[in-house]
Amino acid sequence: TSDGLNADNLSAYGYERDTTPRIKELVASSFVAENAFNNSGKTLGSIISFYTGKYPTQTRVLYSPDILKGKDSFQHLPGLLKTLGYYNVQYTYPNHADAFSANLLSGFDEANGVSVQQNRLQNQLSQYVKTDYAYFCYEIANRMIDRLRHVFFNKKMINQQDIVEGNTHSFDDQQKIDSVLGVVRSKEQPVFAHVHWMGTHGRTFVTYNRTYSAAKDAQQQADWDVDFYDDSIIDFDAAVGQIIDTLRELGTYDNTILVIGSDHSQNYFTEKRIPLIIHFPSGQYAGTVQSNVQNIDLAPTLLDYLGVDQPVWMGGASILDGKPGNRPIIGVSTGEGQIKSGRQVAN
Repeated sequence: TSDGLNADNLSAYGYERDTTPRIKELVASSFVAENAFNNSGKTLGSIISFYTGKYPTQTRVLYSPDILKGKDSFQHLPGLLKTLGYYNVQYTYPNHADAFSANLLSGFDEANGVSVQQNRLQNQLSQYVKTDYAYFCYEIANRMIDRLRHVFFNKKMINQQDIVEGNTHSFDDQQKIDSVLGVVRSKEQPVFAHVHWMGTHGRTFVTYNRTYSAAKDAQQQADWDVDFYDDSIIDFDAAVGQIIDTLRELGTYDNTILVIGSDHSQNYFTEKRIPLIIHFPSGQYAGTVQSNVQNIDLAPTLLDYLGVDQPVWMGGASILDGKPGNRPIIGVSTGEGQIKSGRQVAN
């Protein structure tokens, strides 16, 4: 997934600028949702919706420090895949979009460089005290350790707010790509990996590529400048190309499901189209679906392809048949009077 990605700015979706040449190549042999929408205008709520197939109104998780509680902590796609023998890794960014920080339990073997063994404190605390207290103790311990490491020059602390505001690459997107490909190379068991690309986040953009913004001063860019935004999308497209090329080199491309999506559209809106492209092995299910789909449909769709029954607790619907049916698409967010909900489907 790429943060705040509008489908309307992707050449793969007909945009006049050539922002996604690699993804555009992929579309010819992929399942493409022409009208996909998110269920949360906030990253954490959207990612949890991806994993659980539940609306944020069900899990009560929208943004940090919201956390999963009770059965919701254990009802998710990563947990189901673990029972099938998958090794699960997440590379998003700490605190604001982290599976362990969101109290997603028994799902990931590794999240943002922290292994499940290192996260054992949270699991043990959850067995003996209430979720809120366990989470509070876990976060206090984590923050103390981070500060001690920083004081003793063992590990520099990351300014999480700078990452959110798009002012730094301190948790480098390329590092995430390299890390996940390292996992794919090293594991003999099947891998479920989620990488969340932050370069497209905004309000301002730090880009490796300078195609459309070449004549502008990166230090003086206006908020949500479309030229810098489009260049950041080119960066993301190149990363997707790197993943595809590496999988082909390893001989695993035709045994991989590759999903390209976004947490929400630019500027945290819920009513704009976002990309949802799924490349199945050997180009199966290639084509487009015109009906409106939503992020909570992803988990049921992947389970459908794997031949696993959708649990009763998982909302959304598989879109493999291309006819998810008429139903409301609901997205929630917060902000300056910004609450978007109740999109009626229109074919």
